[in-house]
Amino acid sequence: TVRTERITKSLNIQTRIMKLGALILVITLCSFNYLIEGAKEDSVLLATWNIQNFGPTKVTDQKKLKIIVKIIEMVGLIAIQEVSDVKGKAIETLIASLSKKLNFNYILSPRVGEGGYAEQYGFIYNENMFKLTNMGIYNGSEPFKRPPFFVTVESLIPGNPIKFGLGTIHTSPPEAVKETSSLADTADWYTFLTGNTNVMLLGDYNCGCDYVKVKDYGKISLYTRPEFRWLVPSCFDTTVALSTNCPYDRIVIRGDSLFDAIIPESTRVFDFGKKYKLSEKEALGVSDHFPVLLELKMATSSSNV
Repeated sequence: TVRTERITKSLNIQTRIMKLGALILVITLCSFNYLIEGAKEDSVLLATWNIQNFGPTKVTDQKKLKIIVKIIEMVGLIAIQEVSDVKGKAIETLIASLSKKLNFNYILSPRVGEGGYAEQYGFIYNENMFKLTNMGIYNGSEPFKRPPFFVTVESLIPGNPIKFGLGTIHTSPPEAVKETSSLADTADWYTFLTGNTNVMLLGDYNCGCDYVKVKDYGKISLYTRPEFRWLVPSCFDTTVALSTNCPYDRIVIRGDSLFDAIIPESTRVFDFGKKYKLSEKEALGVSDHFPVLLELKMATSSSNV
């Protein structure tokens, strides 16, 4: 009996230590989630960014365009939401403004959504680092106001030849709980089409504050299914306005090979307002969202097949 009590006590202590360790990790992530300067020498940055109504008006403002260019030149691959340029001239202007040495290219989705809620998604990527194949708009059974857009990404990074599905989404705020849950089905759809279980789902989930509350997570399949890993903690604030503190923009992954290809705890919010010494008004003129970044390893020992 005494021995049993000692074992139970030891297990309780171990459990408390593990919980404390997890708490310290969360506190650390939430305390140091801003203002990264760029990728380390042994990593490449991936990003997602709702650029907010990105069109001709924004790219003709040279100050705003310069900031957007600086941010994109930091990364190897970025998913963008709220492209609102039917003729596609704004994205062409942006690509032409990027350094020719970095060899950027892009893929735009068809317009999704209706009326004032219609937009396009885009992927901008460095062709020296990645090859992208257009997989199109999700057309499975789950309804979305703006269905997600998928590509297959093949990494050309030395030592890390990961291949994975990449889907981006801008959920409808009133439907954020339902649509975030349905993203699990979109990952299954991609895997059914390709046979590849490595999938990354990123974008403006509107997942936080008034749209998704703590009590709602139990209804979200993307959260309750254990194979999905959420890389953006709910303590992150991805909004620019000082009056808000919401983790709207998220990155969720599935697949051990993909997880192994990512530097642990590397997810960050890039506060371009602080970085470039902008007023709140100036920063909001660029976007009402901050980019969210993570780092891919330049080399990995695991198999990515």
